[in-house]
Amino acid sequence: MLALSGISLSSGIALGRAHRLQPRELEIPRRTIEPDEIETEIARFHAAVEATRRHLDELIANLEKKTPGAHATAHEFLDTHRLLLRDPEIIDGTVTAIRDTACNAEWAVQTRQTAIADSFAAIEDPYLRARIEDIEHVTRLIIEALTDGRAPVLLNSPRLQGGAGDLAGRIVVTRVLSPPQVTLLHQHGVSALVLEQGSSFAHAAILARSLGIPALIGVHSALTLIKEDDELILDGHYGVLFVMHSDRLRRHYRDKQHDLAFQVAADLDAKEPIKTKDGVALDIYLNTEEPAEIAPPRGSGLAGVGLMRTEFLFLDRRPADEESQLAHYRAMLAAAGGRPVTIRTFDIGGDKLLAGDRPQGGGENPALGLRAVRLGLNHPELLRRQLRALLRAACDGPLRILLPLVTTAGEIRQVRRMMQQLIADLPAAEHPPAEHLALGAMIETPAAALAIHTLLPEVDFVAIGTNDLSQYTLAADRLDPAVGYLYDPLHPALLRLISHVIEQAEARGIPVSLCGEMAAEPKYAGVLIGLGLRAFSVHCGAVAALARRLKTLDAGRCRALMQRALKDPDFDPQALLAAIDGSTQPP
Repeated sequence: MLALSGISLSSGIALGRAHRLQPRELEIPRRTIEPDEIETEIARFHAAVEATRRHLDELIANLEKKTPGAHATAHEFLDTHRLLLRDPEIIDGTVTAIRDTACNAEWAVQTRQTAIADSFAAIEDPYLRARIEDIEHVTRLIIEALTDGRAPVLLNSPRLQGGAGDLAGRIVVTRVLSPPQVTLLHQHGVSALVLEQGSSFAHAAILARSLGIPALIGVHSALTLIKEDDELILDGHYGVLFVMHSDRLRRHYRDKQHDLAFQVAADLDAKEPIKTKDGVALDIYLNTEEPAEIAPPRGSGLAGVGLMRTEFLFLDRRPADEESQLAHYRAMLAAAGGRPVTIRTFDIGGDKLLAGDRPQGGGENPALGLRAVRLGLNHPELLRRQLRALLRAACDGPLRILLPLVTTAGEIRQVRRMMQQLIADLPAAEHPPAEHLALGAMIETPAAALAIHTLLPEVDFVAIGTNDLSQYTLAADRLDPAVGYLYDPLHPALLRLISHVIEQAEARGIPVSLCGEMAAEPKYAGVLIGLGLRAFSVHCGAVAALARRLKTLDAGRCRALMQRALKDPDFDPQALLAAIDGSTQPP
């Protein structure tokens, strides 16, 4: 038996036979075309771009059919690819290359991608350099569509291309995956993923978690050590992959898998309040854009919607008008059935841009530039339109407006003044009841966390966004695999910031929740409870496992462990997790 270690993306268990996916090598020869062939070649290129767009749309549509409610998550991560299919740097640049050099479309796409990559490589900012991965994914899809004449192949899989059947129950072993590839593998029923490379907070990894696919990354030499059809067991809790295991171990994990499936089904149907073993009440909210995810009976045990993103109303089309936005917000409030719904104003900028904008990232450093609430205040006509729709929707039920990437109290005051003016201008019949409306701030930067005492007097609630807070605190782009090893949710600096925000908010009676991938991972639940967190906001796929985990914890013990751990100069994250699990003595 062989045991390989890796970084776990989720706590699931999977048993199955290996299916190896070797990276597909594309040979792209240069071919000189005649002058009278140029327009035909350009037309062939545009047809390939359109085929790629249709294929991405089909991936999203099929995903929604097979996994209702997963559409929003898939759309978010595939949307960057679809936006790049309109990028003039890629599209117009390729057309120009065909005309100027009289070369075939495949070669023109490849040379354009290389030129863009070289321009990114000259920039020292790692955030911008990491964006080249998205461009590489998209240009590869276009080249595959050109090569095969129909649609991108996406996966170099003999089982799919050779008619040997689908991948149901298979554990896929490969080097690295893109979001479209993860989506396609999910549609073919894979049970788990084993990757040699990648970042646990890359788009593909987050998508795998949201789809409930157990996965390990950083499994070195997996393609060398694992053969096709090897029997594998993936233990996502401990981050271990067993190869050619014993019958006894297989029976053990099948029993664990059966028990886990039974507990998940029970948790999904549970309506009773969630409490720790020592009786501390906890709330689980949902991150969603789909009303079907919160509606009974599936969402009967949820406290409400903790995060409704609204970027989909502004991307890949003209920004939605007020009435269209209002319809979306009212649908979510209706589905919530009187439970609070937290709607975040558009978090655009960085890697997400307004419809019609060129994806240049918004400045030399988009992660630190004009984005989120800053962009809204810079484009007040867009923010006012959204706020007006939100205020009108609040007549239907309890609505909480959440401002992303808040840094100063002045930003909150500006938005509140804008809201007060909008309310004054609304017809009396559309004035939202005061008890239906709350304004909050996302704490996503070290500045906001450290100066939380200046923000709390201006808000009704706060939400800690650990994805951005982590990358800004650790100065490591969560999407850049080159620095992925630095992106540690258990870094003492990050834990101290979270603890500080929770303590300050609790002292002033301001509700605080936490959203982001850290909240959705059950193994971090004891840490967060120990820091004082009582409200988690997670995607649909994480609800059941998180609820089950929370019920096994002792809040008092977690609190004592965290207080000791944060004072320990030799802080050991893994020892802390083991102590919370009760498998070792407290550190």
